[in-house]
Amino acid sequence: QLIDIGCIIVPLIKKKDDIEKQIYDIARVEAVISVDENDYLDIKILNSFKSNKYYDILYKKKVHGLVLFTSGTSGNPKSAVHNFLQ
Repeated sequence: QLIDIGCIIVPLIKKKDDIEKQIYDIARVEAVISVDENDYLDIKILNSFKSNKYYDILYKKKVHGLVLFTSGTSGNPKSAVHNFLQ
């Protein structure tokens, strides 16, 4: 289970490629796990790991988290990192 091993999860729906890349950059996505309509699982490891101070806090505490996005007032994606233990 991803949560059991302390993963930070970013649930996303399919977006236009330019928005998807922007979201991946903001969320510091390390891997993409996709499930199709036939429940086929595809895992793609990305080579673009970048540190994030909020993720580092969760990793240091060994807790899992969730990243959610909103378009906000500007129309550009913004993220919020949630800690399930607080």
